[in-house]
Amino acid sequence: MPEHRNLKKSVGHLLLQTDWALLAFLVAAVHIKLYVKLVGIVFYGCWLFWKKVKLRALPGPVWFYILMPVLGITVAALYGSFSQAGYVLGAAWGAIQWLAGGAVFYLLYLTARQKNLEVLIATSKAFFVLNALVTLGQFSALIVESGHIMPYWFYDSGLKYGASTGDRLTGICLNNSLNNAAISLMGVLFFLLRKNLGYAALCVLVLLMCTSNVVSFGMMLLLLLMLLTGGRKGLRADALKLMLLTAVIYPTLSPQNFLYVRHVLSRLSNENKPFIASELADKDSLLSDSAARMMDFPLRSLSLRVPDSTFRQMPQLLIRLRQTSDTIDKPAWSYLVLEPAAIRPSFEKWYGVPPEHTLLAHYGKPAKAFAIRQTISYLNEHPIHWLAGAGMGNFSSKLAVKMTGLKLQGSFPQKQIYISRPFLENHFYTLMYVFSRDVGEHSVINMPGSTYLQLAGEYGLIGLMLFVALYFGWLWIACRDFKDGRWLLLALLGLFWLDYWFEMMTLTVVIEFILLLGTFASKATDAES
Repeated sequence: MPEHRNLKKSVGHLLLQTDWALLAFLVAAVHIKLYVKLVGIVFYGCWLFWKKVKLRALPGPVWFYILMPVLGITVAALYGSFSQAGYVLGAAWGAIQWLAGGAVFYLLYLTARQKNLEVLIATSKAFFVLNALVTLGQFSALIVESGHIMPYWFYDSGLKYGASTGDRLTGICLNNSLNNAAISLMGVLFFLLRKNLGYAALCVLVLLMCTSNVVSFGMMLLLLLMLLTGGRKGLRADALKLMLLTAVIYPTLSPQNFLYVRHVLSRLSNENKPFIASELADKDSLLSDSAARMMDFPLRSLSLRVPDSTFRQMPQLLIRLRQTSDTIDKPAWSYLVLEPAAIRPSFEKWYGVPPEHTLLAHYGKPAKAFAIRQTISYLNEHPIHWLAGAGMGNFSSKLAVKMTGLKLQGSFPQKQIYISRPFLENHFYTLMYVFSRDVGEHSVINMPGSTYLQLAGEYGLIGLMLFVALYFGWLWIACRDFKDGRWLLLALLGLFWLDYWFEMMTLTVVIEFILLLGTFASKATDAES
């Protein structure tokens, strides 16, 4: 009974302390749909105006969000992107995304500078509890759908459940499980460092339910570093508790996923064999390693060149691929956006070679490592590439994928379809190769998506310098009185390899809120006292 009363008191205190307007804004800001983010920005901005919140000078990260689209669009214009149909709409969409990110940061910045620390912490707790409830609700729906009390242990022919169960737990973002796992990692670190072990354990559970191996192992690495380096009193003991919790839940929750990790590690240790499921390709058509090294272009190239005639027809060819994928006979359990059977003949038509005859088919590392080499190869082609990249949406980004009209990153009008040659011949080739393989290969380590590759490929050294100086550097310096925040920034550096986070506006929103909370709200509280 005392425990029940304490729980009731804690819940009541949380409900009383939570800033519900701020919570609603955070939920809207991390939502998958851009229009929901924009509605949230407008309404919360009006709310702060009504509350007569004092405006302040724009901080460094806001200038970063403003300057990036200016740089990207300027470079794209120099390359003649606006002469092609569709880029105007794409550029407008990309600019709105960047500016929306800046608006979210600025509103959170104003909030943190005038809100009580206790209120902001309560709101952060409410946010992660709500995310956990949504995730558990999604899991309950999968139980009903699969007819099994533990979908993680149910191995169906379509790979819809089993190890793939976690892929469908999108949480409050409603995007993909990687987003859910990434923001949960921030919750783990934040609550652990604040001695809120119960909330940290809840975030660990959500993270592990998403079965994102890269994020899970990243969390274990960070906990191990805390265990070794220490910090506040009791941090080592709490970090060890969470490591033990992970060690129990991880293999129990999804044993098949644990076996998959072992399989991936065994493939990584043998670089003489293709990394991405060579057994799924036609063995008679696969070239031997010695033949691969002797083959002339395009096999020896990290990119795949496309004839001018094909490049001019790409909008129509992309529409045709979309239509073919929609009409092709597919298993009833298939939930893929693009069917591999439709991609393979289109791939050969575009590039003049089947997927299994390309260099990536013989690559002994994950496709993301191949994408890194592609990016460096592209930048090395000309000094201007290193200086300013290919321009916004022209090399590697969520926007570049979206403008293909393939619905891999949301819809885009067919009459406005746009694809640049650098994207088509590099990361789009990698993306289509991965999607032409079995669904088991569609993991984050094989996707070319990466914030670093986006910044380098589309904005060059100028973009990277803006990121270091105005965004990461500003946050790092701002955390000089909030040392725990630097653990989150360390995690962010690793997570930036996994996706286009500035365009996703999920992970960045959460970490910005936590860092601003810890940096400025604490100062405001000290000043008041």
